Amino acid sequence: MSGRRVVVLGGGAAALAAAFELSSGDDWQSEFESITVYQRGWRLGGKGASGRGAHGRVEEHGLHMWFGFYDNAFHLIDRCYTELDRAEDVPIRTVEDAFEPASTFVLTEHRPDGWEPWVATFPEDDRRPWRRNPGPPTLWELVIRALELALAQVRAAGSGDTPIDPGLRLRPVAADHEDGVRVTPVLPHRRGPGFFGAALGASRAALRAGSAVRELSDEMIGTAITAALATAAALDADPDTDDEGVRKALGVLVDEAAAMARARLPGVIDDSPSLRRQWYLIDILLACVRGVLVDDLFTHDTDAIDHVDFVDWLVSHGASEESARCPLITATVYDMAFAYRDGDPRQPACSAGTALRGLTRLFFDYKGALAWKMRAGMGDVVFAPLYEVLRKRGVRFEFFHRVDSLHLSADGTRIEEIRVTRQLDPRDPDRPYEPLVRVEDLPCWPAEPRWEQVVRPDHVGAEDLESYWSTEAEAGTVVLRDGTDFDDVVLGIGVGALHTVCADLVRHSPAWKAMVEGLGTVWTQAFQLWLSRAPEDLGDLAPGAVTAGFTEPFDTYADMPQVIPRESWGGRVKGVAYFCNAMPTPPGAPDPAEEGVRERADHEVFLEAVQFLDTEVDQLLPAATHRYPPGFRWELLVGDGTATGARRFATQYWRANVDPSDRYVQSLPGTSALRIRPGDSGVANLYPVGDWTDCGLNAGCVEAAVTSGMLASHALSGRPSLDGVVGHDHLRGPQ
Repeated sequence: MSGRRVVVLGGGAAALAAAFELSSGDDWQSEFESITVYQRGWRLGGKGASGRGAHGRVEEHGLHMWFGFYDNAFHLIDRCYTELDRAEDVPIRTVEDAFEPASTFVLTEHRPDGWEPWVATFPEDDRRPWRRNPGPPTLWELVIRALELALAQVRAAGSGDTPIDPGLRLRPVAADHEDGVRVTPVLPHRRGPGFFGAALGASRAALRAGSAVRELSDEMIGTAITAALATAAALDADPDTDDEGVRKALGVLVDEAAAMARARLPGVIDDSPSLRRQWYLIDILLACVRGVLVDDLFTHDTDAIDHVDFVDWLVSHGASEESARCPLITATVYDMAFAYRDGDPRQPACSAGTALRGLTRLFFDYKGALAWKMRAGMGDVVFAPLYEVLRKRGVRFEFFHRVDSLHLSADGTRIEEIRVTRQLDPRDPDRPYEPLVRVEDLPCWPAEPRWEQVVRPDHVGAEDLESYWSTEAEAGTVVLRDGTDFDDVVLGIGVGALHTVCADLVRHSPAWKAMVEGLGTVWTQAFQLWLSRAPEDLGDLAPGAVTAGFTEPFDTYADMPQVIPRESWGGRVKGVAYFCNAMPTPPGAPDPAEEGVRERADHEVFLEAVQFLDTEVDQLLPAATHRYPPGFRWELLVGDGTATGARRFATQYWRANVDPSDRYVQSLPGTSALRIRPGDSGVANLYPVGDWTDCGLNAGCVEAAVTSGMLASHALSGRPSLDGVVGHDHLRGPQ
């Protein structure tokens, strides 16, 4: 035997990232005899899988975008495209071809008079997330940048620089700047008492005036924040060596500034939407800084506030309830992360520590653009090239292999046996399954298997191959044994399925039992529309943007015109619209014997989508509805068949993501401590990977998944070095 044999169970982002790193380098086969990926059904991607349906249309699990701080994910896929070196006739050959910037978001705000859009336009720069960049901001840099941004907002509000649609400039630029480069303000005598005393004295006098709160000026609040910035600049970023007195002075200044901002806020609530939103942002930023200081996160790190919900944390540190629950927070922390217990919109819940880490990187660490949209399906842009590269390297893929259970050795120290169901047999046993098809010259995953390559029983459909509940596709059992078929196991199956797949491990290990039972997961729902008119012709306020914070049951909407050229409509389609949200989720583990779960959930999504289009979508696309009789213009939907009215929706695409492995992994308060590190499973030959592991971000996203896969590869092979895994310890450990 020339080396260890690795089996990778599952084909999502984390599993493939691990396989990619393990097989990096021309000599990887001198260390590993084999790397074999076992995948249920016919396609890779996990929760990010997509398929090509009628007319080559992209059919997704939901709305997928990559944020501009996804350093590890972008760097990996850039390496993948570079190595793949596709032919010139392939329309997506590089990471530059694959992604385009998305810098405009619409945050919907429900006011007494109805819905108000908050159009947030984030500035772009010439950096790119797939290039190596400086590491993410430290906690001290976060404090500085938050104060700078608060000061910039105060000055903008005071100068009347509040156009109807100002957007949000969340990459702060101080008042003293050259060519747009941020310069931290440095004031004279910043350690002296005179300046601080004057600022504090003026603010306290105004606050004591009670009814004279109106005397508070934006200039006074700006003075207090400026003093706080100067004090922060005087401190050493190392809490063990800085001046404790100066740190206390900083806390006092931030308290004073926050108190003045809170007193100022009620006076601007009804002045104008723009002014109100600027003061929401000031209130939130100062609460974050105050929380960092009061909770001494420099010493205790962000895990110290993991047990608290983020909004509760903001309010406990002075933010008003209205600011803390404004659309910016609701959309970014809760809606986009499906952060609702059991999918119930009345139960928002997200760990303050996880939220603070994520928001720091989202707003202060993005490169090029806040977000990046894929120019085709995620399966086409990410998982098809990864498959092609891994296959070329010599990694083996066993499609149509459903992992049923892992079993421990008698002493509980190793995975001894893996039981797998072979779902379908190949027509030609001597030829590997070829999963990809070409759509508009691009290699893609089809929405159904390539049936001509497999032996298909009459009763088996595509849905049986990806269903937790279906037992229709079972051609035989494969038993993999430690020391014979594998030496190491990379476990890349979603945590929602582990109560069954890892039942032996859960019974044996209190840590695994706590994680599997304690981590929150939630169903999600999505639908897509193909329209005969472009959204801008239907009244879309911000064509090409993503809208979040809207009403239930589909609170997130995205205009996705960039995928149309990669589909085969012959000019019939002018617009593509994606909608998604969390979905009410029954508590407890799913029962494998319960039938019809997916069918009932899909039908519920169908009914909810039809109702939503008929009654709510006019707020987003006014011209997509009739004024009388009121309702959606179903004739706008492009698809085959002659159905009319609401029945025309049946020509579109919708799905409920209810399979245990498809459940979205949440970051509920108090659950980070339950997560297991990819290199510390407690079982010698087991390496768990996924966004459900303890990987740094600890949030449901592709960056967390890729980071987890990289950490597992490091534990197995030493590749990559920990220095090459961006953000795995971000804001964790003493700052």
